[in-house]
Amino acid sequence: MDRDGDSRRNAKAGSHSGSNLRSPSGIQRHLARVWDSGYAVVSARAISLSGRGVMLSASRWVLLALIELTSDVYSYWHGATMHTSQHKALELRIRQVGPWSLNAYALICPQTRESLLIDPGDDPAALTELLTGTRPRSILVTHGHPDHIGALGAMRRKLDVPVLSHGGDGNGPVVADRWLADGDQLAIGCGALRVHHTPGHTADHLCFAIEGDCRILVGDCLFEGGPGKTWSAQDFRTTLQTLQDIILGWPDESVCYPGHGRSFRLGAIRPAIERFLAKAHGPFHGDAEWGM
Repeated sequence: MDRDGDSRRNAKAGSHSGSNLRSPSGIQRHLARVWDSGYAVVSARAISLSGRGVMLSASRWVLLALIELTSDVYSYWHGATMHTSQHKALELRIRQVGPWSLNAYALICPQTRESLLIDPGDDPAALTELLTGTRPRSILVTHGHPDHIGALGAMRRKLDVPVLSHGGDGNGPVVADRWLADGDQLAIGCGALRVHHTPGHTADHLCFAIEGDCRILVGDCLFEGGPGKTWSAQDFRTTLQTLQDIILGWPDESVCYPGHGRSFRLGAIRPAIERFLAKAHGPFHGDAEWGM
């Protein structure tokens, strides 16, 4: 459960989103040869293709960025069909509920309208509204703290769908219809989620990464200002291991959606996490901040 400490750490968090275009390998190789051969002395001339102005520069960083933009240029020149996903990105809805402003989430497939409800913390009426126009398929739980599962029983009865969670140490409060493990994949319509077991804040903590997407639902294991609260020195050591072995393995472009507060980009806080892990914290537990 996150109280005032986590709320203070997340007060200034900002939202991010992004996309990633991949250009054909032939164009990438051509631009790489241009750079490697030293022929990148191109005057500041703009080429307007497909309605987009592309500025060529001798700067390596501009060339690297240009590689990400050339898929539509390639199509214009050669009449090729760009390789793009045939499915639209999953829709993510957010509603703050309960006295701890818990972020309840709904993921919706825009093609099938199938949905998942994540962390039904409170206010069944608000959660039902969050799912408007969708076909609920299951309820996911990041962890079993009361602020995340306060309305679980009511929503389980109302929706009549299975509950999916991690068993933790076997003493958690959630009674699941399916127990999840690290690496599991969950289908939602034309999309899917990848399950990450991220213990520390609790033994049963899970994160849900949208496959082929930069968005990750991180529950209370990670915030912009610090890791989730721990209740013992062992829990804190487990959190450090989770940060090192799992969280830092995610791409910088990952956009983290926590259980409290706004989303943030992992790359923006990676240096702070690395400095935090490099320090000796002793037998600490409790609310932590990256700068401590």
